Amino acid sequence: MEAAPLQATCQRFPRNEGIREEAGIPWGCLIRPYTSINAKQKSSAESSNIARCSRCYAYINVYVRWSWSSWQCSLCRTWNSATKRYQAKDSEYLPEFQTNIVEYVLTNKETDEKVLKPVYILAIDISGDEAAIDAIKKSLIESIDALPEYARIAFLVFSHRIGFLDASGSKPNIKYSNVNSGNEIKSISQLLVPKKYMKEMIDSVETCLGADPADLKEESNESWSLTSLFMGAITSTMKTLTFASAEKASMLPTYERREAGVDNENSQKSASEQTKQCFSAFGDVLQMLKNLIGDTENVPSTKIIAFITKRPNYGIGKIPFNTATPFYVDIGRTFAGIGTSIDLVIVSKEDIGINSLKFLPSITNGRLMFYNEFDKSSLGKDLRAHFAKMHAFGGHLRIRTSPEFKIGKVYSSLTTHPKFSKVLCLPWVHENTTIAIRCDFNRKLGFSNDTKPVIQFAFEYKQLSSDDAKAEILSRLRVVTMRLPTAKNVESLMNGCQLSVTLTHITHQAIFKVFSGEELVDIQNLLQSWALRLVKKYSKHFNVPSGKEISWKDSVCEFHKLPSLQGLIPLVFALIHSPALRTEPHISDENRMLAYQQYTSATPQELISLLKKLNAEGQKCIDTKVGSTVEAV
Repeated sequence: MEAAPLQATCQRFPRNEGIREEAGIPWGCLIRPYTSINAKQKSSAESSNIARCSRCYAYINVYVRWSWSSWQCSLCRTWNSATKRYQAKDSEYLPEFQTNIVEYVLTNKETDEKVLKPVYILAIDISGDEAAIDAIKKSLIESIDALPEYARIAFLVFSHRIGFLDASGSKPNIKYSNVNSGNEIKSISQLLVPKKYMKEMIDSVETCLGADPADLKEESNESWSLTSLFMGAITSTMKTLTFASAEKASMLPTYERREAGVDNENSQKSASEQTKQCFSAFGDVLQMLKNLIGDTENVPSTKIIAFITKRPNYGIGKIPFNTATPFYVDIGRTFAGIGTSIDLVIVSKEDIGINSLKFLPSITNGRLMFYNEFDKSSLGKDLRAHFAKMHAFGGHLRIRTSPEFKIGKVYSSLTTHPKFSKVLCLPWVHENTTIAIRCDFNRKLGFSNDTKPVIQFAFEYKQLSSDDAKAEILSRLRVVTMRLPTAKNVESLMNGCQLSVTLTHITHQAIFKVFSGEELVDIQNLLQSWALRLVKKYSKHFNVPSGKEISWKDSVCEFHKLPSLQGLIPLVFALIHSPALRTEPHISDENRMLAYQQYTSATPQELISLLKKLNAEGQKCIDTKVGSTVEAV
């Protein structure tokens, strides 16, 4: 079920801070910038022809007022002169005057010519379990053809060193380098390989699974021709790197052997025995890719799909056990700033340090996938569906409001533009991307009696056309404007509450607090306290008899006098006891992260269904002893 691009927690905005505080309902909105919209809401236009307010720079919309050849901004109420586009006789039929949701297909040719097609970088960690690596290879065979025919792909494998395809010469070659040493590759463009090579390469993996690593040289400065050697031995190459990483351990300095967990006794073991003690330098790989991608103005948007099979245990991105490292937060923000999104595909049965790695997909708006049963894995099917989905890239989101209120908080790990602090960067965007925002008053007086507050978001992004023959890149601008009346009292505000949106907003707040470092127990207590306060405020303003005890099982908790909130309390307690917020040790960090992703990408109606299902499966969401009753006010 598709959700609207912009939804408020209440059908009315609070008239002032006193009403908002007394009602106890979150005041905010949900933004789904790339959700599906009606084709009739789309229009072609030159970006310079779309009118904007001269004061607040909001886009012209269906709510503006007209007076002859001038229009009044619906946000800041400034009068502006009409441009040529709006002086024509039939201008009243323009889409921006027919609906509050408009998408412009921009026809600025100068800009379009500078846009490069996006790049996919497939990075496979070969330091982990061999069964996991086999599962990854099989999944790529199943899914790689789902990418567009004109997709540009870079491919690399890594352990404590890196093997990658170099397409800079007349024939693609495979080259190797240590992660901490320089190499000949100076730009990501040198690593790009046409999809036809990728297909041949991955097809060859399936036919040479039994290749003997000993048949290949351990290390060589020479490049191997893709057509003469690499085409028939990509699996062997992976095994060789894995094999060599262990054998080379005995040649490392003492402190490096100690850091990697290889002592003198282990160094005397055979290479085959030491294969299990490989190193993963994932942090160094990310650092290298960041340097190769460079300045966002000179390279296309990039999607890194990293297949992780082992906890990063070597180099600058090393993750100590039971300790998180800030490295992945910092580099995630850097990638978001240069238009790069990171998907993490975890194929492992061991602890891979998800509490550190989780920020990569979160900050860059990527995806997290986790598989620990290799034989029964649906990885290939999931990757195929993921590759086939239409994505937007190079996205920038700007939110504007009427002057009486402002955006107080964005409950998201997304980073802001390096030059424009009020612009959010969305390197890659899918239709489920959801952003929750909190609204605050700019002044204590709130809204005047005749004011209808307005909120608008503008989302500019790029998208590949669905026509493979043309392979065009379309620049789009989606403008969504919402105007709501104000609630003059608490009862009116509570009556206008939208349960599904409010619950989703609360969920985003809770998960944002998790990513901010707050303890799960504290977040559970905050949610429970909020639910208790809401029941108290309901009993006060809707005349529940004073002195009566209210149980969560009572009909009062169903808000019979307030249909808009019926069922909210059980769903809040379902959230508290969901895998996302429970503290039991049997819930792994990986499963908890998957729950976060599932809850924050669900539409409001989908989230309600998920939490209702938890109740139906026997979750103790209502009969909690802590705070089981509350005295009516």
